[in-house]
Amino acid sequence: MSEKRVDIDPRAGQSGTLDMGIVEATRERVVATMPVTPRHHQLWGYLHGGASVAPAETAASVGGYFACPPGWPPSASRSTPTMCGPCARGP
Repeated sequence: MSEKRVDIDPRAGQSGTLDMGIVEATRERVVATMPVTPRHHQLWGYLHGGASVAPAETAASVGGYFACPPGWPPSASRSTPTMCGPCARGP
């Protein structure tokens, strides 16, 4: 059985808009990254809730790709994020 490859255009869609990257993509593990800059903040200078969920959705879609039969694209059916508190910058 051949291993599925994921060829992702890093400039495509929201991934490019938010500067996300896929560091690792296998059937067992997907690692997505995204810098937090002022472009990712909401009006009061904190990380936008939608931006914080975007890497998880992207990683889940890539992981779903490995579970889908050939020719079937993965798609999220529901996302239920829980926000812990505001964040203006990283550690």
